[in-house]
Amino acid sequence: MTINLLKIVFVAAVLTWSSASYAQYAGDKDPGHLVLSTAMCDYLDTMSIANCLDDQNKKVDRWLNAIVESYARWATEAMADLAHGGEPVDQVAQLRAAEAAFKQYRSEAAELVNVSGLVGSINKFMAARTYFDLTIDRARLLLGTCISRPIIELGDTVDLTRVDWCPPAL
Repeated sequence: MTINLLKIVFVAAVLTWSSASYAQYAGDKDPGHLVLSTAMCDYLDTMSIANCLDDQNKKVDRWLNAIVESYARWATEAMADLAHGGEPVDQVAQLRAAEAAFKQYRSEAAELVNVSGLVGSINKFMAARTYFDLTIDRARLLLGTCISRPIIELGDTVDLTRVDWCPPAL
């Protein structure tokens, strides 16, 4: 009797834990916000972990793309401001080339993690986290470049509806 009761309590706890984690997962599925972590994906079943990581990577790509486009607008203004002082570097072309190289590197790095060591389903999750972490790092690098001083404080979440991440050129 006691063992059956313990089984029931265990199953109830697992079901409650999974639904609580799932509710937190990906900012409650809010398409307008990105949680700057994949920790909410940790305590789900295998399929849900995969879906959670996929959702997080789609969101982090949206954020990076918004930063890149804002950076391009900022660089265009900066080039116009510098045009009178000689031949400025085409910052937008350099940004696009750097972004293409980053995406290739990120893809290859994630694939390396996927095929490293004992290949298995955990590697796919580790590769998805690698993709996420590298994208966050890239976004922070671009923000640090287009904003010479940190005026944007990143908290635990990012507003994906924001479009102007780089301030206008001076």
